Amino acid sequence: KTSSSGNWQELWHSNAFGGGGSATVTALTTAGTDVYACGWFVGNVSIAGQNFVSYTPPGSNESSQDMWVAKFDQNLNAQWATYAGTVQNDDACEDILVAPNSQDVYVIGETNATSTSYFGTSISKNGIGGTSTDIAVGKLNAANGNWIDANIVGSTGQDLGYSIYWRGGGMVAVGIFSGTITFGTQQMQAIGSFDL
Repeated sequence: KTSSSGNWQELWHSNAFGGGGSATVTALTTAGTDVYACGWFVGNVSIAGQNFVSYTPPGSNESSQDMWVAKFDQNLNAQWATYAGTVQNDDACEDILVAPNSQDVYVIGETNATSTSYFGTSISKNGIGGTSTDIAVGKLNAANGNWIDANIVGSTGQDLGYSIYWRGGGMVAVGIFSGTITFGTQQMQAIGSFDL
């Protein structure tokens, strides 16, 4: 954290991460004085005071990769944290935003989810899942971090969600896809290995 003049005020917060596993921050955003962050983790981690354990296949020493989302106040004190994950090693959050009107939190990334309980809520799923990553967009309650809604879309190949923006009262999502993919009623065919 830096001051308005660019001076470092805080480089590390002891209550943010711990647990012995590994966690990566991939995106940050702010709303008012609150800070929202997301990323991915592997193994046993403590993020914003919550303990999370990613799936470890039987007989394996390596855990899968799951996504996490957290909220902090302006002094980086934890408000809440949550996660979502599958048995596959490919779940990650790539970007995060807070809607200016509703104050709902939106995240985008990728997943191999095949279960409707993946985000703790029902999901709409066009993707194949379980064979390669699909684009995942999730919505959370800013007050408590509960999952509100989620949508997963993908082809039989690899699809990745990269960025989300708020424009004109709605969300714009950006990512890449391979093969044939359907967004709502519009079907698109990738010309190269990956298309935008």
